Amino acid sequence: MVERLRAGSRAETARAYRAYRVARGCLSYADRITLALELFQDPAIARALRERDYRVILDEAQDTDPGQFQLLLECARPVSAQGDWLATGEFPPRHGHFSMVGDLQQSIFGQRADLGRYRAFHERLTSNDVGKAPPNSTTFRCDQRIVDFVNATFPDVFSSRATGRFRCASLPARTPGPARVLRWAPELPEDFDPEITRL
Repeated sequence: MVERLRAGSRAETARAYRAYRVARGCLSYADRITLALELFQDPAIARALRERDYRVILDEAQDTDPGQFQLLLECARPVSAQGDWLATGEFPPRHGHFSMVGDLQQSIFGQRADLGRYRAFHERLTSNDVGKAPPNSTTFRCDQRIVDFVNATFPDVFSSRATGRFRCASLPARTPGPARVLRWAPELPEDFDPEITRL
């Protein structure tokens, strides 16, 4: 009971402090995400936003915090969508309106990212004909010797952590041929102005 009161008190304090920031126009980044998500609670505003026909392309999805993820998905849902899609499965993102690239094994923002939530989004997006997860069959970044070393070493590294959050997946094979290092030296146009003009 005491813990619930403390939790309620903390939540009340957090809401009061956010209201204080909003009243003074001093919003944190998290405030902006939270307030933008609140806009989607109003059906008329949600409809107006979705009618803009956004196409969301999200890279490094595993490092996207749950609020950001939810906001991007809301933008891609049907114009008349209602409710929490992750909870109900109703009104998923429109085909061709949400695309992401992510890998549980590459998460680097532990404090911000929520890998369990990312997994839930991924599973919901790839089930019931909502979307597809094409497999990576080739790596272009590493020589085959690096791929072999990672595949031989990291399953033991991840299992020793005993996180239980995911199974270590092997890197795909490299395309045939040796690794290459390319250098591109662009030429600047003669009328290039190095001064930055502020708008």
